[in-house]
Amino acid sequence: MPAAPTPIERSVSFEYDYRMRCPNGHFSQVPSDLFRSQWIIAGGTVPCEVCGESIAVLNENIAVRDPDDLALDRERISDLAWYHTSTHADWPPPGYAATMAEELQWSRQTMPEHVFAEMIHREQTKALHLGTYESAIENMHRRIRNQADRASQFYLHRVSVHLAADDIDPEVRHESHEEASQLTLDDLAPFQAVRYINIEESPGSISLAIKPATIATIQTLPLPWTSLSVPPAAHIVEAAALLDAEFEEINAQLRGLPSHDFVTAVKLRRQGDADALRSAELERRQRKGREKFEEQMDATYLGSMNPVVREHFTAAVDWPADGRAESLHRTFCAQAAPLTHGVDLIAELARQPPRTTP
Repeated sequence: MPAAPTPIERSVSFEYDYRMRCPNGHFSQVPSDLFRSQWIIAGGTVPCEVCGESIAVLNENIAVRDPDDLALDRERISDLAWYHTSTHADWPPPGYAATMAEELQWSRQTMPEHVFAEMIHREQTKALHLGTYESAIENMHRRIRNQADRASQFYLHRVSVHLAADDIDPEVRHESHEEASQLTLDDLAPFQAVRYINIEESPGSISLAIKPATIATIQTLPLPWTSLSVPPAAHIVEAAALLDAEFEEINAQLRGLPSHDFVTAVKLRRQGDADALRSAELERRQRKGREKFEEQMDATYLGSMNPVVREHFTAAVDWPADGRAESLHRTFCAQAAPLTHGVDLIAELARQPPRTTP
């Protein structure tokens, strides 16, 4: 197979707004702050900028964000760089089928044998998924928040593919309307790839479900990348030092108070126990201090970004074991770099030696 040309990079930004389709078929640009404010309201709507009709802020109404995206042209799919985040440095992982069969053995006794066999087949033959840089980074944050991956090492993969136009389903599916994220290799037939509008990560971007054989090259970096970090802001460094000093004072006072399990502490507070009430007040100060510091970092480093992206990122960043604001600040700057310095990270990734799948 001939070597793939250098893939084209699309513009990278986490400051995106949304594009939505109204009931009359018109498309509107919806600012991210308005989208977020209506998203959290049951029955939230935004007005169509063409006809004024209310658009329900639902996944099903999210449209392709960039109508000029090259991924909408089947002829250009192989020209583009695609991305994926994984806990596997050697993604797609060799021996995946055997690993999945072993991990799912526990469920064998819970269902008829033919149902178990069908489940194993689907899990072992799932299509691979590629997307934009933004969707790959947001997928990592979702896995950290919602799956058992808080302690996992992640890797960012830059992928080029070999796909002729006829290898790709001409339809661009919508993840809310049609099967897309759980497709198997059998489901792709007679095509090698299916495009779909991603609504989970970087909503409105185009993602691909592909057969592994269509991968041409892969370049990989661990995240966070040690040589890339957000430059620390002087006022945040100062705020961290002040907060750590306050924490030391609070912890010293807490050590001088009786320690109780949660149920006992609550009971004592209700009874008006002075030590228990003092302990509760000190813990409240700690909590408020942490919340304020997190808000300061968020506003300083991510203030111009899509608010949903910001919230999902901050929810994925844990306070370190030592509980120090200085340590959290260092972690935050390292982990925020893929959001704030995506172009630099992609440039470093593009310098990595390409590999091919087995």
